[in-house]
Amino acid sequence: MQTSFEHLQTLDGKDWTAQNFQGFTTVVSFTDQKAQDVSAKAASALGKKYLDRTDFQIVTAVKVPSMFRGLAGTLLKAGQVKARESAVKRFQNEGVAVPENLAERIHVVFDINGQCADGALDAWNAGQAQLLVVDGEGNICASSSNADPNVAVDGLCAKIEELLG
Repeated sequence: MQTSFEHLQTLDGKDWTAQNFQGFTTVVSFTDQKAQDVSAKAASALGKKYLDRTDFQIVTAVKVPSMFRGLAGTLLKAGQVKARESAVKRFQNEGVAVPENLAERIHVVFDINGQCADGALDAWNAGQAQLLVVDGEGNICASSSNADPNVAVDGLCAKIEELLG
């Protein structure tokens, strides 16, 4: 399965392109205001399983109407900082070395008007974790959606592990 990620933008307004996937197995977690909690829990579960791998990254794609992009940007930047700091702190608290480029492998991006989600997901399932596994060339390899974030993550593990080798 393939899709275009052209409607994703970094919080600095730059386009998210196929180059952003190169060298990584990526999980894209689509979310909106209603699914923030379940999406955050799914990202946390993914982080605990795979962020020790320097070839794995997580992208949270937040559905934002284009007219509210500026307002949402400040909140999302704070959320990205918090997610990155939490990941680093988890490794430090466990007494384990922080993996290389850990913070740079946790991203929050805009899904402008939900157009990327519309093209990538079979359906928007309100209140559910909606996850895609994307290979290093930007191809969607697997998807999972569930109200239970752990079930959604478990639905992707075999494919993630296959891609990570």
